[in-house]
Amino acid sequence: MATFTRSGLAWARGWVPRLEFVRNARAVTRHKRPIPYLKQKVLELTKVITPKPLVPPKCIKSADVMEEKNKLEMLLEREVEKLFRENRMVTICQLGPMKDEDWVMFRHHLRKHDIYAKIFPNKVVQYFLNDSKYKNLKPLFICHNVLVVSHEPRVRELLRVLRAVPQVILLGGCVDDVLMSKQSLLNYSKLPKLEVLQGQLVGTLSHVCSQTSSVLQQPAQNLSRIFQQHISQQTTEPKPGESS
Repeated sequence: MATFTRSGLAWARGWVPRLEFVRNARAVTRHKRPIPYLKQKVLELTKVITPKPLVPPKCIKSADVMEEKNKLEMLLEREVEKLFRENRMVTICQLGPMKDEDWVMFRHHLRKHDIYAKIFPNKVVQYFLNDSKYKNLKPLFICHNVLVVSHEPRVRELLRVLRAVPQVILLGGCVDDVLMSKQSLLNYSKLPKLEVLQGQLVGTLSHVCSQTSSVLQQPAQNLSRIFQQHISQQTTEPKPGESS
């Protein structure tokens, strides 16, 4: 950059220049020269092709990171363990969006039949299921779930309440340490009560016992009948040497 002004004499006289001439550099735009066609072919032929992995990176299972449990998670895990240990019926339901009033009424209807709804974080429940005999229930805990438990297997009463609440969907459960799917629970609810089954069993056993006693007495009765017939024949037939 260069500046053109008058001579230094003007500065001494107190004259201030009002016009300055400034020379600026001109921007030179150079376009990139195209690569010759032959060179492009050579570059494509000599390009290094790295082998692709046999297994896609998305399919490679990442290493499990051991996460330390905090005290709250350990406390909740003990509560879940107690829940599975003390209740004969534990079912897993998916909880959809519902109002607070509907949730309160749903729990109220369950409590009428001595059934209770419990909500735990899926992470805590999966911690418990990993090392328990109920680990096959783990795939059910993938969304907003609720545990519906009871000290007695009241599957029929539970299904009756769930019919009135479409926001709560039954996924599966465990009854008397037996894992059941939704269809298995439906079939279980159609079974008669235990008292009725016990009465039917007692009636069947008593009928079998009576039949067994009659079957055991039948050979003795047949034998006595044969003996009586033989005795009657001996008394009616004349002895040899006697005239009629």
